[in-house]
This record gives sequence, structure tokens and C-alpha cells, in this order.
Amino acid sequence: MTNHRIPKIICVDDDNDLLNTVADILERKFEAAITRANSVREALEKLDSEGPFDIVVSDFQMPPENGDYLHRTLRARGHEALFVLYSSYDGVKPADFEDEFFLGHIQKPEAKSLIALVGKGLALVGKK
Repeated sequence: MTNHRIPKIICVDDDNDLLNTVADILERKFEAAITRANSVREALEKLDSEGPFDIVVSDFQMPPENGDYLHRTLRARGHEALFVLYSSYDGVKPADFEDEFFLGHIQKPEAKSLIALVGKGLALVGKK
């Protein structure tokens, strides 16, 4: 008998409406456990206490921290979650995020591309 593990995704955005919209879309599209976090600090707490997570979908601008800080801190703490940057901020330099776990940057509010990238990530997670 195969043990089927449900993948875990954490969505991080300081805009509660957008956070809930993204999380709701992913819940409808994928068989995955979706966790929400309204700040980088909350996301890091949940990653440490409820992890490991398979995928992080994060906004960039979330003062006082940002998605780059979240990404770097995850790596420094040894988290291997795949990372999707989902942001409307124009100053994002995806090259700053380049590592083996970075799936890509999607410009808000492009939901179809986000769904495709998360689907790609879930396929990779399923091959672990």
C-alpha cells in the first residue's frame, strides 16, 4: 500500500485580501494543505513550528521585511521548500533569488501562471 502524503504550501502576503484570494485559488486547484501567513515573521514562525513545507508562495514587499529576507532566512535555517515569488513590485531582481529551490517570479495578479508554476513545483515534490 502506498502512503500518500499531502503536500504543504504556505502563502505569505501582508495584504489579507490577496493572501486569501491566492490561498483559495490554490486550495481549489490542488490537493494540498494551504497555510496562510500575513508577514515574514509569521511565515518564519509557521515554517519552524508547522514545517517542513514543500512550497512557499511569497509576496516581495512586506515591511519591515521582504520576500528576499524570507528566502535568505529559509536557506540559512536549512529549509528546502521550493520558492515562488508572487509580487507586483517592479524592483524585484529574480537573479537575487537564484538557487536550486527557486521556481520563479510571477507578476501579480497573473493567476494562471502562478497555478502553472505551483503545479510544476508539486510535480517536483512528488518525485522526491
